[in-house]
Amino acid sequence: MSEASASDAAQASGSVEDQLRLAVLKSTALLDSGPEESFDRFTRLAAKLLSAPVSLVSLVDSDRQYFKSHFGLQDPWASRRETPLSHSFCQYVVDRREPLIVNDAREHPLVCDNLAIPELNVAAYLGVPLVSRENQVLGSFCAIDSQPRVWTEEQVVLMQELAASVMTEVELRRLASRFADNFHALMALGQERDEMIQMLVHDLRNPLSSLLAGLDMLEMSEGLNERHHKYLLRARDGGQGLLTMINEMLAVSRADAGRLDPGHEPVEPARLIRSAIDKVAELAFASGVRLDDQVPAPLSPVHADGARLERVLVNLISNAIDHTPRGGSVQVSAVDISADGVVEFSVQDTGSGIPPAEQSRVFEKFHQAGEADQRRLDRSGLGLPFCKAVVESHGGCIRVDSERGEGARFLFAIPYGR
Repeated sequence: MSEASASDAAQASGSVEDQLRLAVLKSTALLDSGPEESFDRFTRLAAKLLSAPVSLVSLVDSDRQYFKSHFGLQDPWASRRETPLSHSFCQYVVDRREPLIVNDAREHPLVCDNLAIPELNVAAYLGVPLVSRENQVLGSFCAIDSQPRVWTEEQVVLMQELAASVMTEVELRRLASRFADNFHALMALGQERDEMIQMLVHDLRNPLSSLLAGLDMLEMSEGLNERHHKYLLRARDGGQGLLTMINEMLAVSRADAGRLDPGHEPVEPARLIRSAIDKVAELAFASGVRLDDQVPAPLSPVHADGARLERVLVNLISNAIDHTPRGGSVQVSAVDISADGVVEFSVQDTGSGIPPAEQSRVFEKFHQAGEADQRRLDRSGLGLPFCKAVVESHGGCIRVDSERGEGARFLFAIPYGR
């Protein structure tokens, strides 16, 4: 090797081994990856447009060049998909950060002693840099001929355009990878949050149940006046509401894990609706809202978890009351859809309705309506997700229909038999 060639090779080695460049190269996840059509089309196109026997997308690592794509390369190099740097012209493209144009490799001072000439039959070479968005040269997009030739300026420009397209593919790949990493990180955080919530609610349920039992015992004590009973009733109602919220949270968590198994006893839709209305009658009276039920008789029983379906209706009716002004009404109904083998329950209010942008999200965990809507769709952020989890555990579906200013209608369908 000549003295000038040795000096140039030493400089190339230093640039090739730059740690920032190598880190960016590694971040592409392309080293040692298999062939892909999205890259192979570029090497085929380059070979055709330049009438070159060989074209490569060559990524230059610290001690080798890896061919992410190759066209016309012969074995054993085609099978190996790499060569050591002793067989690389592409390393000099990385070092110089500019196109390398070699018309006759045997006479070029930079590469005349390179082993690619005798072992890969390289006589002419045109390589342009593959530059990342961090301005790091990751390798070379090159065309190779086994015979000496003169590369034209037009061919150099064409290879530069194709190299830019190759890097667009690389950067899109990196961007997709970052999005995937962020998505998995968010999913992991969400799982950690759910596990923490489940642990907390498990720890809360037992002492809260004991507290409610104590309040029940205290209410039966002698010597309590009317004011004492009123305070005890408030405390018990508040505790019962909190226990309900905890149970809903656990049910949603079990549903997420695929472990929400409903019961299968016969449940009469009309009796289910009346029972749910009885439980919210006091709330409706205090809010000045009329409750109406419309259930054509008789409706056949459904085989379902009656307690949970009742809780679904209570949640939906309570939300409807919250969103209905004084003097308005909430209508609860059920209808037999024999053709589909289901009974469909409906809760319709005469409130302000739900904005279209909110309707697709009302069943998401912890979702609340925007501030402009002034009132929340769901006080805890878990009532409607609980409804969705219970209905879907029965093989049914739930949805909302609403027009701004015309109220909202929540509907859910439960199959008759499972």
